[in-house]
Amino acid sequence: SDVSFDEFQNVFNYFQQQGYPRLFSNERALAYILDKYNSGVILLKKEGATFKRLRTSAGPQNGTFDSNDCN
Repeated sequence: SDVSFDEFQNVFNYFQQQGYPRLFSNERALAYILDKYNSGVILLKKEGATFKRLRTSAGPQNGTFDSNDCN
């Protein structure tokens, strides 16, 4: 829907404005949407021999976001 696309763009733009690369910003925005809408899908990123779950949540201030990667 348009709402989820707008939310994706907001998260993506936030991380871009923080100076993160485009790929990082895309990953974090997608992780946010998948988690927020309980899609049943998670993003994993391989680091060495392990995988980390990519998570993004709303930050403490309106319009901010936190990236929380889990092992």
